[in-house]
Amino acid sequence: MKIPINLNEEIKVKLTDHGKDIYYHRFDHLKNAYSRLLCEPAAYPIVDDDGYTSFQLWVFIELYGPHMGMTLPPVIENNTIIYDTERRFECLKHMTIT
Repeated sequence: MKIPINLNEEIKVKLTDHGKDIYYHRFDHLKNAYSRLLCEPAAYPIVDDDGYTSFQLWVFIELYGPHMGMTLPPVIENNTIIYDTERRFECLKHMTIT
């Protein structure tokens, strides 16, 4: 079965401590040049009761892509991304295809 996934879809991951650190420092490169303009303070990711953090797929790729590779420390636990297919199919039931 093929399941189309839009880059705007929400995914969930369990971040490692290294992944949380990357998230916390995601705006460091802007702090010197734009410190007065930067409105979003450094913060750790929001983690749900099950230990997952939610991202739009494209945001996850943009943030963590450069930090993922064969010899790099893992940013997510067990290399697992959760995509809620039940939620996806529930949304599709309400769409009409012409």
